[in-house]
Amino acid sequence: MLQTVIIVNGSINSGKSTVAQKLANIISDCVFIEGDELGNHDSDLEKWIPTVLQAIVQHARELDCQNIFVAFPLRHEDWEYLQQHLNADLICVTLSPPMKVALSTRNSRQLENWERKRIQEMYNDGYHERDFSYLIHDNAQETPEETAHFIAQFLTKKLKKPLDQCMKKFEFPSFRTERLILREIIEADAPSYEKNFATYDVISELNREVPWPYPKGGVLEYMRTEIFPKQGKDAWVWGIVLKDKPNEIIGSIGLWKEGSPENRGFWLAKKFWGQGIMTEAVIPVMNYAFDVIGFDKLTFANAAGNKRSRRIKEKTGARLIRLEPAEFVNSDYKQREIWELTKQEWYKSQGRNC
Repeated sequence: MLQTVIIVNGSINSGKSTVAQKLANIISDCVFIEGDELGNHDSDLEKWIPTVLQAIVQHARELDCQNIFVAFPLRHEDWEYLQQHLNADLICVTLSPPMKVALSTRNSRQLENWERKRIQEMYNDGYHERDFSYLIHDNAQETPEETAHFIAQFLTKKLKKPLDQCMKKFEFPSFRTERLILREIIEADAPSYEKNFATYDVISELNREVPWPYPKGGVLEYMRTEIFPKQGKDAWVWGIVLKDKPNEIIGSIGLWKEGSPENRGFWLAKKFWGQGIMTEAVIPVMNYAFDVIGFDKLTFANAAGNKRSRRIKEKTGARLIRLEPAEFVNSDYKQREIWELTKQEWYKSQGRNC
């Protein structure tokens, strides 16, 4: 298969290095090259750029990987050189924040005077709007992670693969209980996920930030922007399926390293309420949280008045520590309960020794 080389183009301080590196972290079979670290920086610009381009071509020939992300600003003649010398599918993505944004302090980077002057020159020369770009994207209002994922979605169309198939894979844990399988969520799960999730009974007890009515196609977008980029890094989200219906998502349960304040959340289709399914699902996930990820303490939250969610916490050893104001989709809920569960408390509730 023909190698793909993706150049992330843009001016100084457009975010190209940070975004290209994050893309290389989430796209499978991929290597990141920082163009500014190639060639002899002591030479003047006209001598330095050709040495960088030659080095990019040489790296591409030597690297045994399908995708290469390169952060480097391109002139038209640079693009033509790479087209002539790379035996690869060549794609350029240009980051194009307004010049005033590129001239500002971004991600704590303090610009030197020569960098400010060079940024102005680069915008005057049109680096932010190269016509050979497959995508020109204003990333001024986005985090680098958001920009990387937006570009990743674009690239999946070019590569003609679903996003989850292009993402780097790790061995995501799956669990089997008496009735259930907890497994990794994939794009093909979006229809059943949305069918069972996007009902008022389920969404009404969630934070007000969850939209209602829930938009059609919203689950797939959520997967692409919130689940896949963070899976196994900052968050772990399992789809819950019945053993005899392994392709239908009836609920999900997730863990997050950084809580707000909760580190765990879950939902379950209404027709499965009252059957002990979520309590059954919680047990292997809590074991994984404490035994593998290494949490010492987890924080949970639920709408005050959500008796089902409260009961799950009580049955699994959590302590109610406070009530506080909160807003939910169902405006009748005015407060949320905050719970804590330590590793020692979890082990005790399961009859385990620390």
